[in-house]
Amino acid sequence: RLTRQQVELMRFDHGIPGTHHFCIGMVFVERAKRQGNTPNAQGLLSRAINEIEYSHRQMTPKAPLYSMVAAYLGTAHYRLGKRREALDIWQRGIDNQPASRESYLAMAEALLAEKKHQQALDLLLRYDAAKDHPSPDAEYFIAHTYFLMGRYDDAGRHADQAYALGYPFPGLRNRLDAIGR
Repeated sequence: RLTRQQVELMRFDHGIPGTHHFCIGMVFVERAKRQGNTPNAQGLLSRAINEIEYSHRQMTPKAPLYSMVAAYLGTAHYRLGKRREALDIWQRGIDNQPASRESYLAMAEALLAEKKHQQALDLLLRYDAAKDHPSPDAEYFIAHTYFLMGRYDDAGRHADQAYALGYPFPGLRNRLDAIGR
């Protein structure tokens, strides 16, 4: 029979400490994304950082959801204009969990927003080589990046994989079909 302390240690080693703080922070990040660059969005992002940092500070980098927590924390920093902090957080997520997609995808999204397509592709292909199992959203990100670079055959190949894995949004497939790819 485990002691209460052992149960707490297990929870902190394997789960998200203060899960409700992380969840609230995640909601704030998503709401801020929909509001663009407004003062209200900036306030939501600051609140998101406070909430997510509570969980992130207490997590072990080997916890299964570390990459996801790092992805959201980095995204909140990035959207507040703290690029260096965001990149550092995402890189730690990647370094500690190279087979987990979340920090790669968050960083790639930022690089794509900065029109750094080749850097985003290189990052996504690093994930592709390290992954344990295929992911529809990662395949979509790779396809989308190839599309932005004008590499339509590669985009089509990865889009086909994303849709075969169950990616639900047909926008990229429709754009490829429209150009005959």
